[in-house]
Amino acid sequence: MERLQEPSHHDATIFFDMKSSQIKIPYVEIYWRLPNYRGEKSVYDNDEYFRKVSPIVLEIFLIYLKTELKRSLVDELKVASTVDFNYSFWNYSEGNLQIFVLLKEKKYSKGIETLILNEIRRLAYEVNENKLTMAQKTLYKSADIFNSLTDVIDAMNWLSDKISVGYDYEFLKKYQELVKNCKLKEVQKEVAKFFRKDPDVISVLNPEERK
Repeated sequence: MERLQEPSHHDATIFFDMKSSQIKIPYVEIYWRLPNYRGEKSVYDNDEYFRKVSPIVLEIFLIYLKTELKRSLVDELKVASTVDFNYSFWNYSEGNLQIFVLLKEKKYSKGIETLILNEIRRLAYEVNENKLTMAQKTLYKSADIFNSLTDVIDAMNWLSDKISVGYDYEFLKKYQELVKNCKLKEVQKEVAKFFRKDPDVISVLNPEERK
């Protein structure tokens, strides 16, 4: 299969390059702004891809991507020792995605940067349907809080985070069903469209060179 070309993010992404004497291996953080479930208009509405990508589709995909990107960068390509995620679609306005990569290389390079971004895009273009189905079931199960068997504290924690940023209770009651009814055949088209966009920010913490 033809490999993806080098991303054009150099003209579109804010790049931070910092040094620290406290680390020995480069630490990379990659940020994308995400749509959220409120779907309200924002200053970003001119970005066509942004409002037309379903948050449910992205959330299912990110559960899948977290596992697959770790396998790719850590186990197969062996360029990273750790890959971790932090994301939210439950913010008041825009959501966010942060991908953390602790490299094995002692020096960060544009080649490594390109490799990481290309692997993210490759996984977005080559979605494994069976693994995506498992991700959908995981998300569905995580929202199963409206039943008599759910611990009250767990249910309140799930609800409070989302209600505190303005989500309607009636919507939250429907959320699990929306996840269940999500058409996975649409996922590849939507996530490919989303990750065609360059990251908003790449931040690199490099080891400080000793004199």
